[in-house]
Amino acid sequence: MTDSPHDPIRGLDSLDARPKRWRALVVEHDIALSSVIADTLADVFDVTTAPDGLLGLEAADATFDLIVAETTGPRVSGEQLIAAIRQQKLGDVPILIISNPDDPHRIRLLREGAQDYVVKPFAPEELRTRAVNLASAKRAREMLQGEGINRSLDLETLARQARVEREAASAAVEAAERASRAKDDFLAVLSHELRTPLNAILGWTSILQRVGLGIPEQERALEVIARSARAQARLVDDLLDASAMIRGRVKLRLDTIGLAPILGETLDAVRPSAQAKNVQIHWHADATDLVVVGDADRLRQVVRNLLVNAIKFTPEGGHVMMRAGAEPGAVVVSIEDTGIGIEPQFLSQVFDRFAQAERGRTRGSGGLGLGLAIVRHLVELHGGAVEAASKGRGCGATFTVRLPAIRRDRDPSALVSDGGHAAAPSKAVLLGLRILFVEDDTETQEIVRLALEESGAIVSAAVSMREALDRIDAFRPDLILSDIGLPEEDGYALMRAIRSRGRQIPAIALTAYTRPEDKQTALAAGYWHHMGKPIDVTELVTTISAVAAMRGNEKD
Repeated sequence: MTDSPHDPIRGLDSLDARPKRWRALVVEHDIALSSVIADTLADVFDVTTAPDGLLGLEAADATFDLIVAETTGPRVSGEQLIAAIRQQKLGDVPILIISNPDDPHRIRLLREGAQDYVVKPFAPEELRTRAVNLASAKRAREMLQGEGINRSLDLETLARQARVEREAASAAVEAAERASRAKDDFLAVLSHELRTPLNAILGWTSILQRVGLGIPEQERALEVIARSARAQARLVDDLLDASAMIRGRVKLRLDTIGLAPILGETLDAVRPSAQAKNVQIHWHADATDLVVVGDADRLRQVVRNLLVNAIKFTPEGGHVMMRAGAEPGAVVVSIEDTGIGIEPQFLSQVFDRFAQAERGRTRGSGGLGLGLAIVRHLVELHGGAVEAASKGRGCGATFTVRLPAIRRDRDPSALVSDGGHAAAPSKAVLLGLRILFVEDDTETQEIVRLALEESGAIVSAAVSMREALDRIDAFRPDLILSDIGLPEEDGYALMRAIRSRGRQIPAIALTAYTRPEDKQTALAAGYWHHMGKPIDVTELVTTISAVAAMRGNEKD
């Protein structure tokens, strides 16, 4: 009997445990729609996405419980995709088609082997329910037909297992429906929050139009209008950031920076809000050399959101304490308040989008409830983590951010900037770093190699996938920098070959393919970072230093 991922016998002794999550492959060239589908299924499935049918076929295997596919694609049609999947002996994997209302292909695709379809625009609950039904049916078939099944297993035991699967799916669907209701609540909050400053602007504009209005009244009107406009601008910024997060389009301008100036500047910026509420702000740094690789503006945004959140939920006369220090491999920033606290059951949701719209805390204090979701996304983009802690209502809350620290053997002081303005790389910033550079264009290879060697790196160049693979064992690179458009085999194939050998060498894709779906494909293939041509040498060196620092922390 084999220990396959879908072995119906494994785990029957603990039927009360939730089954393993299903796997879904989404083949969709529209990156926005692909993100929507992935988000819709994420509560129930581990989702892999592919921007076209050819890449979908490369990713498809029998471990998937569902394939969601478009009817037409840029390189492979839905009909060709289904035929190819069946030829690969993946007939047991159900296929769910995403169809346009007037699409004549969907009926033919059902005849060709698809099991079901949804029509755009679709309700998330409909897509999720159809997907769960198909995956449940596949799991049930495997239980009854799998090679490893114990033929003496009685029907009662099979029924128990099926019931566990069904209850788990039902619970996941209910959770997704709660999230959908939270989104509806969020839209209601959004309408309210946008209208509030707009009402103030319109009202005071009307007053300004009156004849004979005194100077004090005019100044008061202009002050309120300006404050309301700034509040509305912040709401719009949060919405744009949330949209960019969902689409995977938040970009970081990495630099090696000292964190202390950023903390001080951000604290000064929010101090007037604290003084207006008579909230006392304190801060303390346990070390002066708090150096990280990051985007200074985005890190300011992280700290500002956390400070504003603490001030907002701290009553008059309360205190907010910000501390900064270091621990092995990380720089740590914590913000503690004496505010209203967080209920224990909500701690696991505090960084979720939309979930905060259900909290009385958020509704009573204004805002969209996106600030903490933005914090988590930006911190994770920096390779860090953020967590919340609270002993309950009335006990205050503490938010802790951990960011990868610069490796001590990289001489970070030579590259520290004063708070985010780009600094020229030090000639020693890549000192001793062994880089395998894969590029078939000789001029590009020469320019990049010169820049890396001037920054202290040891560079070995290759012009093809085969040459790169031959050099890895002998050269033992710390990092791989590779073009995607290589002769014979492309950079995606190179990375898959390296990963198939069990090698986890950090890698950066340096390519003229710069569409969002190109970046997604590169990251899915195993690259740590994706950079577009033409090359900015300063940005390239800084990015390599950042990736190397993250890798160094993992080793530590």
